[in-house]
Amino acid sequence: KVYAFDPTMNVGDHKRSENVQFYAIGLTGDPNDKRWGRMKTLKGIIEMLGHTDKDIDLVKFDIESSEWSVIPNVVKEGSFSRVKQIIFETHNLQVVGDYQWKTDIINQMRSTQMRQWNYRNNVVQSNYWNSGYTGTRRVCCVEHSMVNMKYQKSSANTPSPKKASSPAELEDNYYKAMHNNDGKCNDDSQFVAHQG
Repeated sequence: KVYAFDPTMNVGDHKRSENVQFYAIGLTGDPNDKRWGRMKTLKGIIEMLGHTDKDIDLVKFDIESSEWSVIPNVVKEGSFSRVKQIIFETHNLQVVGDYQWKTDIINQMRSTQMRQWNYRNNVVQSNYWNSGYTGTRRVCCVEHSMVNMKYQKSSANTPSPKKASSPAELEDNYYKAMHNNDGKCNDDSQFVAHQG
């Protein structure tokens, strides 16, 4: 069964097909968020669906920079503990102050036993810029695929990058965290359908 959520579609909750239920609800990191009307944390959505004791095969979200408030909340609430895979897009701007806390957020994901097994740059030409700090061509949007190692036979820990002291180091550490595949899963073939 598939559950879809989007508060911006101007339609109410409805059954799209035999196996797809749509809810006019948005995903948020703040339970008091009312930007789009009905907003819920991932924990709130899981509770609403009555899935607190069920394994969830896949959670996918592309929420236009809101991922940076959702991910810390999901980590804090432990909402990924029964999720086997997640696919999400990160949205990045060249703002030095963002690099360290965004790197920390991505590394928090690893504390939940989520390991990145694939990533893909969103290759729309306007999503690139040349860094003023490193001169490196950088991308705005990256699609990440992560698997919960709790559901795998082994789990290797990937060290976090060292703390940076300059804007160039901050930027490099951030992009290393964003583009770090934590190693191959035991059976990559089971994930091929999700590579897009």
